[in-house]
Amino acid sequence: MLKSRGLAEGEINRVFSAMRSLISRYTKPHFSDITLDVVSKAAELRRKRPLSFFDSIHAAIALAEDLEYYDLDELVRKAVKAEGDKS
Repeated sequence: MLKSRGLAEGEINRVFSAMRSLISRYTKPHFSDITLDVVSKAAELRRKRPLSFFDSIHAAIALAEDLEYYDLDELVRKAVKAEGDKS
């Protein structure tokens, strides 16, 4: 998204470094691993539903880690709920 707005790679790197620094001042963030199981589940979700690559990764992580999924995108929320109800 930043690149599509015209930021160069160096600027993008500085933005993420600043975000990491600010976030770590107030909390201990948990960054989920993108494992082969997550990537496989994401591919399965894209096969079943019209999800973008990134939306499918987010949904697959939420499902793998049994997380509540909050997003404005109703399509992704419904996919996570439907898949989560199967477990």
